[in-house]
Amino acid sequence: MKPTFHTDKPIYSQICDWMKKKMVTREWKSDDKLPSVREMGASLAVNPNTVSRAYQELERAGYIYAKRGMGSFVTSEKAVFEQLKSELAEEIATRFLEEAESIGLNSQAAIELLTKRSTEHDG
Repeated sequence: MKPTFHTDKPIYSQICDWMKKKMVTREWKSDDKLPSVREMGASLAVNPNTVSRAYQELERAGYIYAKRGMGSFVTSEKAVFEQLKSELAEEIATRFLEEAESIGLNSQAAIELLTKRSTEHDG
């Protein structure tokens, strides 16, 4: 599934987020070869330079690595995956609290609601 781009965040950053989610959900596994920058640009209907920037950011953060002449690949470092899961969970929690505040719930009420829902879900 392709990402839906919003104007509140740079497109390369949204591509990074989308790719990270694919890694965390194991849609893209350790050492999987990623599409070329040109292929990814075409499939997402964005400029290849934008995709290149996303790849550079992900490589700098250690989520992917490049092999000269072979392309880019998903990292096989387990610690990186754990860090990525933690980062994405923090982003989800932050968005949840921001959305709760936008409808008038304070953080405590939002957390209580989440705890209640979690208990119902688990059991």
